[in-house]
Amino acid sequence: MVRRRTKNKRSKTQNQDDESTLFQLPSRIVPEPRIKSLQFPIWTEKKAQLIERYLYYFVLVTKHGTYIDGFAGPQQPDKPEMWAAKLVMDNEPKRLNHFYLFDSDRTALFHLKKLKEAHPDRDIVVYDGDENRTATEFRKNQKDRGHFLLARPKNF
Repeated sequence: MVRRRTKNKRSKTQNQDDESTLFQLPSRIVPEPRIKSLQFPIWTEKKAQLIERYLYYFVLVTKHGTYIDGFAGPQQPDKPEMWAAKLVMDNEPKRLNHFYLFDSDRTALFHLKKLKEAHPDRDIVVYDGDENRTATEFRKNQKDRGHFLLARPKNF
């Protein structure tokens, strides 16, 4: 049996469109509404509040602890309610004993140092550097205490 090639009257772009969809899509009639973008990400503020509440209960149970934050600087310095390290530092009762704050951004480091100055009664160490490199070495030497570690996955 010999197959004959028939001329395909469809263009190459039509064939490509058909391959990328299961069926022919109708043309859009109504334009998509324009929505203003958020001024700051909602999840950042909610994440900071969740961390603060979790640590509140953590210290009620443990009565002590160490807070290690791998990317501790504020995302938006003018919005302290979005800054997890500051919320944790201001949390009552003040039962977390040690704070190890890491960041490699110059602006973040400036704010972390100001935060440290605002709490002279707390044991706060600010590290300048990539949290995945610096914090890994740090964690190897900190096995004897209860810790809360807030870290970003590698290559994030």
